[in-house]
Amino acid sequence: MARNGARVAVGVLIRWGRTSRSGLAVAWRRTPALVPCVMAASVALAGCAGGRVPRAPAKALVTGHLASVSISRSGKTEWAVGATALTAHALPRTLIVKGTARVWVQVTSPSVMGVQHNSAGADNELTAVSAVSAGDAWAVGYYTPYGRRAASSEGESWPLILHWNGSLWTRVRANVFDAGWVTLDAVSADAANNVWVVGAYRGAYPRVFHWNGATWQSVSLEGALGAGGLYGASITAVQALGSANVWMVGSSGGGLPLALHFNGVAWESVAVPRSGAPGVGGSLTSVTIGPSGLGWASGVVGSTTGVLDYWNGKAWSSDSAAAVGASGAIRSVSVCPSSLATGLQGWAVGGVGSRKAAILKLAGPGWTPVATPRVSGGALTLNAVVSNLSCGGEVVGSYVKSGASPIGPSPLVLSWISGKWVQEPVVS
Repeated sequence: MARNGARVAVGVLIRWGRTSRSGLAVAWRRTPALVPCVMAASVALAGCAGGRVPRAPAKALVTGHLASVSISRSGKTEWAVGATALTAHALPRTLIVKGTARVWVQVTSPSVMGVQHNSAGADNELTAVSAVSAGDAWAVGYYTPYGRRAASSEGESWPLILHWNGSLWTRVRANVFDAGWVTLDAVSADAANNVWVVGAYRGAYPRVFHWNGATWQSVSLEGALGAGGLYGASITAVQALGSANVWMVGSSGGGLPLALHFNGVAWESVAVPRSGAPGVGGSLTSVTIGPSGLGWASGVVGSTTGVLDYWNGKAWSSDSAAAVGASGAIRSVSVCPSSLATGLQGWAVGGVGSRKAAILKLAGPGWTPVATPRVSGGALTLNAVVSNLSCGGEVVGSYVKSGASPIGPSPLVLSWISGKWVQEPVVS
Protein backbone atom coordinates (compact mmCIF):
# COMPACT_ATOMS: atom_id res chain seq x y z
CA MET A 1 0.00 0.00 0.00
CA ALA A 2 2.92 2.32 -0.48
CA ARG A 3 1.87 5.75 -1.67
CA ASN A 4 5.18 6.79 -3.20
CA GLY A 5 6.85 5.31 -6.23
CA ALA A 6 8.37 5.91 -9.59
CA ARG A 7 5.10 5.20 -11.36
CA VAL A 8 1.37 5.64 -10.77
CA ALA A 9 -0.59 2.73 -9.34
CA VAL A 10 -4.18 2.13 -10.27
CA GLY A 11 -6.53 0.23 -7.90
CA VAL A 12 -8.08 -3.11 -8.88
CA LEU A 13 -11.03 -5.20 -7.78
CA ILE A 14 -11.88 -8.79 -8.65
CA ARG A 15 -15.08 -10.85 -8.63
CA TRP A 16 -15.60 -14.57 -8.98
CA GLY A 17 -18.88 -16.03 -10.18
CA ARG A 18 -21.44 -16.12 -12.92
CA THR A 19 -23.95 -13.99 -11.05
CA SER A 20 -24.14 -10.41 -9.90
CA ARG A 21 -23.66 -9.26 -6.32
CA SER A 22 -27.39 -9.67 -5.68
CA GLY A 23 -27.43 -13.17 -7.14
CA LEU A 24 -29.15 -12.06 -10.36
CA ALA A 25 -27.89 -12.90 -13.81
CA VAL A 26 -25.67 -10.13 -15.12
CA ALA A 27 -24.41 -9.28 -18.60
CA TRP A 28 -21.46 -7.16 -19.71
CA ARG A 29 -21.74 -3.40 -19.52
CA ARG A 30 -19.03 -2.54 -22.04
CA THR A 31 -20.71 -1.84 -25.39
CA PRO A 32 -20.20 1.07 -27.80
CA ALA A 33 -23.44 2.85 -26.91
CA LEU A 34 -25.65 0.63 -24.77
CA VAL A 35 -25.25 -1.57 -21.72
CA PRO A 36 -27.33 -4.63 -20.78
CA CYS A 37 -29.75 -4.45 -17.88
CA VAL A 38 -29.39 -6.60 -14.78
CA MET A 39 -32.47 -8.82 -14.83
CA ALA A 40 -34.11 -11.33 -12.55
CA ALA A 41 -35.47 -14.54 -13.99
CA SER A 42 -38.79 -12.93 -14.89
CA VAL A 43 -38.51 -9.23 -14.02
CA ALA A 44 -36.75 -6.56 -16.09
CA LEU A 45 -35.66 -3.37 -14.39
CA ALA A 46 -37.69 -0.22 -14.99
CA GLY A 47 -36.43 1.83 -17.93
CA CYS A 48 -35.01 -1.16 -19.80
CA ALA A 49 -35.98 -1.45 -23.42
CA GLY A 50 -35.24 -4.80 -24.95
CA GLY A 51 -33.03 -5.59 -21.98
CA ARG A 52 -30.77 -2.54 -22.51
CA VAL A 53 -30.43 0.98 -21.13
CA PRO A 54 -28.43 3.97 -22.39
CA ARG A 55 -24.81 3.83 -21.34
CA ALA A 56 -23.87 6.19 -18.52
CA PRO A 57 -21.41 8.98 -19.34
CA ALA A 58 -17.77 8.09 -18.74
CA LYS A 59 -16.32 9.35 -15.47
CA ALA A 60 -12.77 10.05 -14.37
CA LEU A 61 -10.73 7.29 -12.79
CA VAL A 62 -9.94 7.79 -9.12
CA THR A 63 -6.34 7.84 -7.90
CA GLY A 64 -5.28 6.14 -4.66
CA HIS A 65 -5.31 2.58 -3.32
CA LEU A 66 -7.85 0.16 -1.86
CA ALA A 67 -7.01 -1.57 1.41
CA SER A 68 -10.18 -3.45 2.34
CA VAL A 69 -13.46 -4.72 0.86
CA SER A 70 -16.69 -5.97 2.43
CA ILE A 71 -20.02 -7.42 1.32
CA SER A 72 -23.19 -7.20 3.41
CA ARG A 73 -24.88 -10.36 4.65
CA SER A 74 -27.53 -10.10 1.94
CA GLY A 75 -24.80 -9.92 -0.70
CA LYS A 76 -26.42 -6.81 -2.21
CA THR A 77 -24.13 -4.10 -0.81
CA GLU A 78 -20.38 -3.85 -1.41
CA TRP A 79 -17.90 -1.28 -0.14
CA ALA A 80 -14.15 -0.84 -0.57
CA VAL A 81 -11.99 1.68 1.28
CA GLY A 82 -8.49 3.10 1.20
CA ALA A 83 -6.94 6.48 0.49
CA THR A 84 -6.43 8.86 -2.40
CA ALA A 85 -2.92 9.24 -3.79
CA LEU A 86 -0.24 11.46 -2.30
CA THR A 87 0.53 14.31 -4.72
CA ALA A 88 2.71 17.40 -4.75
CA HIS A 89 -0.36 19.44 -3.80
CA ALA A 90 -2.30 17.24 -1.39
CA LEU A 91 -1.91 14.58 1.27
CA PRO A 92 -4.03 11.42 1.06
CA ARG A 93 -7.72 11.68 1.90
CA THR A 94 -10.19 8.96 2.79
CA LEU A 95 -11.39 7.00 -0.22
CA ILE A 96 -14.65 5.01 -0.20
CA VAL A 97 -16.11 3.38 -3.29
CA LYS A 98 -19.35 1.45 -3.71
CA GLY A 99 -19.87 -1.45 -6.08
CA THR A 100 -22.61 -0.58 -8.57
CA ALA A 101 -23.33 -2.72 -11.65
CA ARG A 102 -19.72 -3.71 -12.27
CA VAL A 103 -18.42 -0.18 -11.74
CA TRP A 104 -17.07 1.05 -8.42
CA VAL A 105 -18.11 4.63 -7.79
CA GLN A 106 -16.47 6.99 -5.30
CA VAL A 107 -18.81 8.41 -2.68
CA THR A 108 -18.29 11.43 -0.45
CA SER A 109 -16.40 10.53 2.72
CA PRO A 110 -15.18 12.68 5.62
CA SER A 111 -11.51 13.55 6.06
CA VAL A 112 -10.05 15.44 9.03
CA MET A 113 -8.27 18.69 8.27
CA GLY A 114 -4.86 19.48 9.74
CA VAL A 115 -4.12 22.04 12.45
CA GLN A 116 -4.32 25.66 11.36
CA HIS A 117 -0.58 26.41 11.39
CA ASN A 118 0.27 23.49 9.12
CA SER A 119 -0.49 24.22 5.48
CA ALA A 120 0.18 20.60 4.54
CA GLY A 121 -3.07 19.53 6.19
CA ALA A 122 -3.68 16.02 7.52
CA ASP A 123 -2.93 12.57 6.17
CA ASN A 124 -6.19 10.53 6.18
CA GLU A 125 -6.30 6.82 5.44
CA LEU A 126 -8.92 4.10 5.82
CA THR A 127 -7.61 0.61 6.53
CA ALA A 128 -10.75 -1.53 6.85
CA VAL A 129 -14.49 -1.66 6.18
CA SER A 130 -17.35 -3.91 7.33
CA ALA A 131 -20.87 -3.84 5.88
CA VAL A 132 -23.84 -5.08 7.92
CA SER A 133 -26.62 -4.08 5.54
CA ALA A 134 -27.53 -1.51 2.89
CA GLY A 135 -28.04 1.04 5.64
CA ASP A 136 -25.30 0.10 8.09
CA ALA A 137 -21.55 -0.05 7.47
CA TRP A 138 -18.36 0.92 9.30
CA ALA A 139 -14.92 2.04 8.12
CA VAL A 140 -11.82 2.66 10.25
CA GLY A 141 -8.34 4.10 9.83
CA TYR A 142 -6.33 7.06 11.06
CA TYR A 143 -5.42 10.68 10.39
CA THR A 144 -2.36 12.76 11.27
CA PRO A 145 -3.33 16.30 12.31
CA TYR A 146 0.23 17.59 11.92
CA GLY A 147 0.76 16.44 8.36
CA ARG A 148 2.44 13.45 6.82
CA ARG A 149 3.18 10.83 9.47
CA ALA A 150 6.40 9.57 7.93
CA ALA A 151 7.79 13.05 7.25
CA SER A 152 6.81 14.96 10.39
CA SER A 153 8.42 14.80 13.80
CA GLU A 154 4.96 15.70 15.13
CA GLY A 155 3.28 13.13 12.91
CA GLU A 156 1.23 11.39 15.58
CA SER A 157 -1.75 9.40 14.34
CA TRP A 158 -5.30 9.69 15.64
CA PRO A 159 -8.06 7.10 15.21
CA LEU A 160 -10.70 7.63 12.54
CA ILE A 161 -14.09 5.83 12.53
CA LEU A 162 -16.76 6.47 9.89
CA HIS A 163 -20.33 5.15 9.76
CA TRP A 164 -22.75 4.71 6.84
CA ASN A 165 -26.44 5.21 7.72
CA GLY A 166 -27.88 4.44 4.30
CA SER A 167 -27.54 7.99 3.02
CA LEU A 168 -24.08 9.30 3.90
CA TRP A 169 -20.82 8.57 5.67
CA THR A 170 -20.21 10.53 8.88
CA ARG A 171 -17.39 10.64 11.38
CA VAL A 172 -18.00 8.97 14.76
CA ARG A 173 -16.49 10.53 17.87
CA ALA A 174 -16.14 9.02 21.35
CA ASN A 175 -13.88 9.80 24.29
CA VAL A 176 -13.00 6.14 24.65
CA PHE A 177 -10.95 6.12 21.44
CA ASP A 178 -10.28 9.80 20.67
CA ALA A 179 -6.60 9.87 21.65
CA GLY A 180 -3.29 10.55 19.98
CA TRP A 181 -0.86 7.91 18.73
CA VAL A 182 -3.69 5.44 18.04
CA THR A 183 -4.20 3.81 14.64
CA LEU A 184 -7.10 1.52 13.76
CA ASP A 185 -6.37 -1.49 11.56
CA ALA A 186 -9.51 -3.64 11.31
CA VAL A 187 -13.25 -3.67 11.91
CA SER A 188 -15.89 -6.41 11.93
CA ALA A 189 -19.63 -5.88 12.37
CA ASP A 190 -22.04 -8.79 12.26
CA ALA A 191 -25.00 -6.80 13.62
CA ALA A 192 -25.97 -3.21 14.39
CA ASN A 193 -25.15 -3.82 18.07
CA ASN A 194 -21.99 -5.90 17.68
CA VAL A 195 -19.08 -4.00 16.13
CA TRP A 196 -15.45 -4.73 16.96
CA VAL A 197 -12.52 -2.45 16.09
CA VAL A 198 -8.83 -3.22 16.65
CA GLY A 199 -5.70 -1.13 16.39
CA ALA A 200 -2.59 -0.09 18.25
CA TYR A 201 -1.27 2.61 20.57
CA ARG A 202 2.16 3.90 19.48
CA GLY A 203 2.47 0.73 17.43
CA ALA A 204 3.32 -1.24 20.56
CA TYR A 205 0.13 -1.84 22.55
CA PRO A 206 -3.02 -3.41 21.07
CA ARG A 207 -6.24 -1.44 21.40
CA VAL A 208 -9.69 -3.03 21.11
CA PHE A 209 -13.06 -1.24 21.05
CA HIS A 210 -16.62 -2.59 21.01
CA TRP A 211 -19.90 -0.94 19.98
CA ASN A 212 -22.97 -2.50 21.62
CA GLY A 213 -25.50 -0.41 19.74
CA ALA A 214 -25.54 2.35 22.35
CA THR A 215 -22.00 3.08 23.56
CA TRP A 216 -18.37 2.43 22.68
CA GLN A 217 -16.28 0.54 25.22
CA SER A 218 -12.56 -0.11 25.49
CA VAL A 219 -11.80 -3.82 25.86
CA SER A 220 -8.77 -5.10 27.77
CA LEU A 221 -6.78 -8.10 26.54
CA GLU A 222 -4.75 -8.39 29.71
CA GLY A 223 -6.66 -11.50 30.77
CA ALA A 224 -5.69 -13.28 27.57
CA LEU A 225 -2.15 -11.98 27.16
CA GLY A 226 -1.15 -11.08 30.70
CA ALA A 227 0.09 -7.64 31.73
CA GLY A 228 3.56 -8.36 30.38
CA GLY A 229 2.22 -9.77 27.14
CA LEU A 230 0.55 -6.59 25.95
CA TYR A 231 3.72 -4.71 25.05
CA GLY A 232 4.79 -5.42 21.50
CA ALA A 233 1.69 -7.47 20.68
CA SER A 234 -0.20 -6.58 17.52
CA ILE A 235 -3.81 -7.31 16.52
CA THR A 236 -4.21 -7.03 12.75
CA ALA A 237 -7.61 -8.61 12.03
CA VAL A 238 -10.93 -9.40 13.70
CA GLN A 239 -14.03 -11.39 12.75
CA ALA A 240 -17.29 -11.15 14.68
CA LEU A 241 -19.56 -14.17 14.25
CA GLY A 242 -21.94 -13.30 17.08
CA SER A 243 -21.97 -11.76 20.53
CA ALA A 244 -20.29 -14.87 21.96
CA ASN A 245 -18.01 -15.81 19.07
CA VAL A 246 -15.28 -13.38 18.00
CA TRP A 247 -11.79 -14.07 16.64
CA MET A 248 -8.71 -11.84 16.52
CA VAL A 249 -5.29 -12.60 15.06
CA GLY A 250 -1.90 -10.90 14.88
CA SER A 251 1.43 -11.42 16.60
CA SER A 252 2.58 -11.73 20.19
CA GLY A 253 5.03 -9.47 21.95
CA GLY A 254 7.66 -12.07 21.16
CA GLY A 255 6.96 -11.84 17.43
CA LEU A 256 5.09 -15.13 17.08
CA PRO A 257 1.69 -15.78 15.45
CA LEU A 258 -1.21 -15.03 17.78
CA ALA A 259 -4.89 -16.02 17.84
CA LEU A 260 -7.44 -14.89 20.41
CA HIS A 261 -11.07 -15.99 20.87
CA PHE A 262 -13.97 -14.37 22.75
CA ASN A 263 -16.66 -16.73 24.09
CA GLY A 264 -19.05 -14.05 25.28
CA VAL A 265 -17.47 -13.85 28.72
CA ALA A 266 -13.72 -13.53 28.32
CA TRP A 267 -10.89 -13.50 25.78
CA GLU A 268 -8.53 -16.45 25.67
CA SER A 269 -5.37 -17.20 23.73
CA VAL A 270 -5.65 -20.15 21.33
CA ALA A 271 -2.51 -22.06 20.32
CA VAL A 272 -1.45 -21.62 16.69
CA PRO A 273 1.37 -23.42 14.82
CA ARG A 274 4.84 -21.95 14.68
CA SER A 275 5.88 -22.63 11.09
CA GLY A 276 9.31 -21.03 11.00
CA ALA A 277 12.69 -22.15 12.24
CA PRO A 278 13.71 -21.29 15.82
CA GLY A 279 14.30 -17.56 16.12
CA VAL A 280 12.19 -16.72 13.05
CA GLY A 281 9.15 -14.64 13.87
CA GLY A 282 5.76 -14.62 12.25
CA SER A 283 2.36 -12.96 12.21
CA LEU A 284 -1.22 -13.71 11.22
CA THR A 285 -2.82 -11.13 8.94
CA SER A 286 -6.48 -12.17 8.63
CA VAL A 287 -8.98 -14.73 9.88
CA THR A 288 -12.17 -16.21 8.39
CA ILE A 289 -14.54 -18.74 9.92
CA GLY A 290 -17.38 -20.09 7.77
CA PRO A 291 -20.97 -21.06 8.69
CA SER A 292 -19.82 -24.61 9.40
CA GLY A 293 -17.47 -23.38 12.13
CA LEU A 294 -14.39 -24.30 10.07
CA GLY A 295 -12.00 -21.66 8.78
CA TRP A 296 -8.56 -20.31 7.95
CA ALA A 297 -6.07 -17.68 9.07
CA SER A 298 -3.47 -16.18 6.74
CA GLY A 299 -0.06 -14.83 7.57
CA VAL A 300 3.68 -14.82 7.04
CA VAL A 301 6.75 -16.39 8.63
CA GLY A 302 9.86 -14.25 8.42
CA SER A 303 9.29 -11.93 5.49
CA THR A 304 8.93 -14.26 2.51
CA THR A 305 7.01 -17.38 3.52
CA GLY A 306 3.24 -17.22 3.41
CA VAL A 307 1.19 -19.44 5.71
CA LEU A 308 -2.42 -20.59 5.81
CA ASP A 309 -3.53 -22.05 9.15
CA TYR A 310 -6.63 -24.27 9.21
CA TRP A 311 -9.20 -24.29 12.03
CA ASN A 312 -11.05 -27.62 12.28
CA GLY A 313 -13.39 -26.42 14.99
CA LYS A 314 -11.09 -27.51 17.80
CA ALA A 315 -7.49 -26.62 16.93
CA TRP A 316 -5.29 -24.79 14.40
CA SER A 317 -2.90 -26.58 12.02
CA SER A 318 -0.50 -25.06 9.49
CA ASP A 319 -0.21 -25.30 5.71
CA SER A 320 2.63 -23.47 3.96
CA ALA A 321 1.29 -21.26 1.18
CA ALA A 322 4.63 -21.65 -0.59
CA ALA A 323 3.62 -25.22 -1.38
CA VAL A 324 0.98 -23.93 -3.80
CA GLY A 325 3.11 -21.35 -5.54
CA ALA A 326 2.67 -18.27 -3.32
CA SER A 327 5.68 -16.36 -2.06
CA GLY A 328 5.58 -13.53 0.46
CA ALA A 329 2.88 -12.73 2.98
CA ILE A 330 -0.64 -13.99 2.51
CA ARG A 331 -2.42 -10.77 3.40
CA SER A 332 -6.04 -11.87 3.36
CA VAL A 333 -8.19 -14.99 3.31
CA SER A 334 -11.96 -15.46 3.10
CA VAL A 335 -14.17 -18.55 3.00
CA CYS A 336 -17.56 -18.74 1.31
CA PRO A 337 -20.27 -17.36 3.65
CA SER A 338 -23.02 -19.51 2.10
CA SER A 339 -24.31 -22.33 4.29
CA LEU A 340 -25.18 -24.13 1.04
CA ALA A 341 -21.54 -24.40 -0.02
CA THR A 342 -20.19 -27.91 -0.40
CA GLY A 343 -17.24 -28.13 1.93
CA LEU A 344 -14.90 -25.20 2.45
CA GLN A 345 -14.54 -22.85 -0.51
CA GLY A 346 -12.74 -19.53 -0.55
CA TRP A 347 -9.90 -17.28 -1.66
CA ALA A 348 -6.59 -15.94 -0.40
CA VAL A 349 -4.36 -13.15 -1.76
CA GLY A 350 -0.88 -11.84 -1.14
CA GLY A 351 2.61 -11.77 -2.59
CA VAL A 352 5.96 -10.02 -2.22
CA GLY A 353 5.15 -6.29 -2.33
CA SER A 354 3.99 -5.44 -5.84
CA ARG A 355 5.89 -8.42 -7.28
CA LYS A 356 4.62 -11.97 -7.61
CA ALA A 357 1.06 -11.13 -6.63
CA ALA A 358 -0.76 -14.34 -5.76
CA ILE A 359 -4.41 -15.40 -5.81
CA LEU A 360 -5.18 -18.79 -4.30
CA LYS A 361 -8.45 -20.69 -4.60
CA LEU A 362 -9.79 -23.11 -2.01
CA ALA A 363 -12.05 -25.81 -3.37
CA GLY A 364 -12.24 -29.26 -1.89
CA PRO A 365 -9.12 -30.62 -0.24
CA GLY A 366 -6.66 -27.75 -0.69
CA TRP A 367 -5.43 -24.51 -2.20
CA THR A 368 -4.48 -23.99 -5.83
CA PRO A 369 -3.01 -20.89 -7.52
CA VAL A 370 -5.14 -18.92 -9.97
CA ALA A 371 -3.58 -16.75 -12.66
CA THR A 372 -3.59 -13.02 -11.93
CA PRO A 373 -4.49 -10.61 -14.74
CA ARG A 374 -2.17 -8.28 -16.58
CA VAL A 375 -3.41 -4.75 -16.00
CA SER A 376 -1.97 -2.07 -18.29
CA GLY A 377 1.43 -3.66 -17.98
CA GLY A 378 1.55 -2.80 -14.27
CA ALA A 379 2.64 -4.71 -11.16
CA LEU A 380 -0.23 -5.75 -8.91
CA THR A 381 -0.45 -5.39 -5.14
CA LEU A 382 -3.34 -7.40 -3.72
CA ASN A 383 -4.40 -6.29 -0.24
CA ALA A 384 -7.72 -7.93 0.65
CA VAL A 385 -10.28 -10.49 -0.47
CA VAL A 386 -13.88 -11.25 0.48
CA SER A 387 -15.97 -14.21 -0.67
CA ASN A 388 -19.57 -13.68 -1.76
CA LEU A 389 -22.70 -15.80 -1.41
CA SER A 390 -22.07 -17.59 -4.69
CA CYS A 391 -18.60 -18.54 -3.36
CA GLY A 392 -17.01 -16.08 -5.72
CA GLY A 393 -14.74 -13.33 -4.52
CA GLU A 394 -13.76 -9.67 -4.57
CA VAL A 395 -10.11 -8.67 -4.39
CA VAL A 396 -8.88 -5.12 -3.85
CA GLY A 397 -5.48 -3.56 -4.04
CA SER A 398 -3.49 -1.42 -6.47
CA TYR A 399 -1.16 -1.62 -9.44
CA VAL A 400 1.51 0.56 -10.94
CA LYS A 401 0.70 1.65 -14.45
CA SER A 402 3.62 1.60 -16.85
CA GLY A 403 4.72 4.99 -18.15
CA ALA A 404 2.71 7.02 -15.64
CA SER A 405 4.11 10.04 -13.83
CA PRO A 406 5.18 9.44 -10.19
CA ILE A 407 2.16 10.61 -8.18
CA GLY A 408 1.67 7.46 -6.13
CA PRO A 409 -0.84 4.60 -6.29
CA SER A 410 -4.30 4.80 -7.84
CA PRO A 411 -7.12 2.33 -7.07
CA LEU A 412 -8.04 -0.40 -9.52
CA VAL A 413 -10.65 -3.10 -9.54
CA LEU A 414 -10.60 -6.68 -10.93
CA SER A 415 -13.38 -9.33 -11.02
CA TRP A 416 -13.59 -13.02 -11.79
CA ILE A 417 -15.99 -13.34 -14.71
CA SER A 418 -16.61 -16.51 -16.72
CA GLY A 419 -13.41 -18.18 -15.62
CA LYS A 420 -10.96 -15.28 -15.71
CA TRP A 421 -10.08 -12.18 -13.72
CA VAL A 422 -11.42 -8.98 -15.32
CA GLN A 423 -10.71 -5.37 -14.42
CA GLU A 424 -13.56 -3.26 -13.06
CA PRO A 425 -13.21 0.54 -13.16
CA VAL A 426 -13.11 2.79 -10.10
CA VAL A 427 -14.59 6.17 -11.01
CA SER A 428 -15.51 9.44 -9.35
